Amino acid sequence: MPRSEIARVAPLALLLAVPCAALAAAPASAPRSQPTAIAAAAAPATAPPRSPHATNRAEPLVMPMREIGEFGGSFTLAITSGPRTLNPLMAAEASSIDVTDRLFTALAEFDNARQQYRPALARAWDLSADGRECTWHLRRGARFSDGHPMTSADVQFSFDVARDSALRSPEFDGLMIQGRPLEVATPDSYTVITRTPRAFALLVATVASVRIVPRHVLEPAWRAGRFAAAYSAGTAPESLVTSGAWTLARYEAQERVVLARNPMWYGVDARGRRLPYLDQLVFLIVPDQNTATLRFLAKDGGVDALDNVKPEDYAIFAKNAASGGFALHDLGATLTSNALWFNLNPAHAPGGTPGDPAVGRMKYDWFSKRDFRRAVSMALDRSAMIRSVYFGEGVPSWSVITPGNRVFFNPKAPASEYDPEGAKRLLAALGFRDRDGDSVIEDPPASASRARSRPWLPTR
Repeated sequence: MPRSEIARVAPLALLLAVPCAALAAAPASAPRSQPTAIAAAAAPATAPPRSPHATNRAEPLVMPMREIGEFGGSFTLAITSGPRTLNPLMAAEASSIDVTDRLFTALAEFDNARQQYRPALARAWDLSADGRECTWHLRRGARFSDGHPMTSADVQFSFDVARDSALRSPEFDGLMIQGRPLEVATPDSYTVITRTPRAFALLVATVASVRIVPRHVLEPAWRAGRFAAAYSAGTAPESLVTSGAWTLARYEAQERVVLARNPMWYGVDARGRRLPYLDQLVFLIVPDQNTATLRFLAKDGGVDALDNVKPEDYAIFAKNAASGGFALHDLGATLTSNALWFNLNPAHAPGGTPGDPAVGRMKYDWFSKRDFRRAVSMALDRSAMIRSVYFGEGVPSWSVITPGNRVFFNPKAPASEYDPEGAKRLLAALGFRDRDGDSVIEDPPASASRARSRPWLPTR
């Protein structure tokens, strides 16, 4: 379906207040000295007490980084709304996902810099020759924040919940491939096998979309039909068992979300010290983007980073970067788009007439015609939108894959360039014409409620 899209350019996707490093903020006090140790076997009885930052896991994840950091400190990001849930399998909006993705791990994580998936809970994976089966090798020694081992049983449980047709989690549709759910098998405690009915290019991305939750904590709620309410935003921090690098320290509604480092996480630095370096990661909830900008620019605003910055503010940050003590990073086009969709849902709206589509029969008939959708796309001046709405910081996009995606973007994808005259010709062929000389094109006479639902395209 032709769709009208603009891919935002994000020259300010992340603002870091100097001297915050890429992976850790400057500590609030003098950094603490840490031993460096990774032991595959248990330490001897005569060994000195171990640092809480050391790890004895057999298969830790050594995180790539430009330089070794120091422990301590906190890092604060400004956000405009807090999470609605702390349950990663029920999170459907960015305000929740931004937090739950920090709290819970997946088999693989997306590396934004390289635009590739890298190992996470799975240390490696093997794809079959026919592209239908993937074997995931789990990391031995990984534990939840309460110390309980993470095994294939937890992965199986997480996928069982995500594929539950009665629950219909936000992940449900994404796990359906050719009308069939992704198959998951666990031959042993550290092996997971996923199968699809056909070769599927997004298999790794699909599997990585499911966050791993603790079976020993949440299975009773799922069996009782209460999983959707589990790990709500009001969950007590001590009751929230996590699998990711962070735990919940506290959630003050409309104020802040404070995450604390998970001492059980499987990630380490090159010296074998358990990550994260930071003691706390804080999501400061502010009323709007203007407030976030002001607090970031203020010397004592208490904000170390911003995301989703308004295009009209880009020039302000570029001008003040040197004097303001922060770095401005141009990350190029985003991987997501702002899009205009036509509602082709055949199910009727709540309270509507049974048998009628959600948008009504007349609009559904319009939207169902390919040339109608093409005409609307051709009538949109994307270049003008980029100049005015995005202050020049945008690029046109013709599919769900934006130019920022170095793996899947196709520069030869069919494009509907701005062509209002061509749009009028397409509409005229469908019977849309200016029938009363008021410079507005009307729909064909046979359409119901014609006078109340006329296309907006002017004739001159």
